[in-house]
Amino acid sequence: KEKNNIIIKGDGINKTKFIFDYPDNYSSNGFLIQLSHRIGIEDISVTRKENDITWALEELLEIDISKPVVPQNNHHIAISHSDNCWVMGVFFGKTYKSHITISFSNNITIKNNYFGGAHFVRSGEGYGVHIFGYPSSPCTSNRIEDNIFDGLRHSVVLQCETFYNVISYNYCVGGRWLENERNPAASNTPIDIIFHGRELNNTLSDLGPRVNLVEGNNAERIAMDHSHDNNGPYNTFFRNTARAKCGLQFND
Repeated sequence: KEKNNIIIKGDGINKTKFIFDYPDNYSSNGFLIQLSHRIGIEDISVTRKENDITWALEELLEIDISKPVVPQNNHHIAISHSDNCWVMGVFFGKTYKSHITISFSNNITIKNNYFGGAHFVRSGEGYGVHIFGYPSSPCTSNRIEDNIFDGLRHSVVLQCETFYNVISYNYCVGGRWLENERNPAASNTPIDIIFHGRELNNTLSDLGPRVNLVEGNNAERIAMDHSHDNNGPYNTFFRNTARAKCGLQFND
């Protein structure tokens, strides 16, 4: 059922805290905003209660980094098929899959938040904000602005049918790749802001991320790669700071 015109507003991150207690499979979202309009979350902290110490410190686990462990629908906040919603002034504790996922939604604002790292930083895990759409339901006109991303595999990911989005004036620090942490000889710098292309083997109607603006961000690396096939045209990168050597990377 649609839920509209609701604001969850706290008294500051030190006074209003949401601590989610998940089942052992960690398959649930914290907040789910679905088929909704004008939903806001402001001035709170969001963390997870750890039920099993084996999930707490991935550095101690002897696991196969090529195999996913965390279910794909695992986020602090999941926004789906919604519009004109916002998340502002929120402190996020460590996540698993991602802190916020925005799918098939429009005019979502993510602003002035702190994203505090991830337990897992293998492929497909440890994201800050993940923006995702399909040709039949694109993800457009969203704004990710003035946030701090700390200790993540990717701070912001744009994938598949995502266009007219703005990623601006964010600060990204402490990026982590499990591949690097397991291999001291590895020297790959994590990519903070990344365009991941369209779905592999998808139809040509999915052009991938296109006509997006990335402006004024301070990050280690910013990249367009073709891990999931090609990206679309007319993406603009303007006045960003990429601190790493080879800080900007552009593939098809």
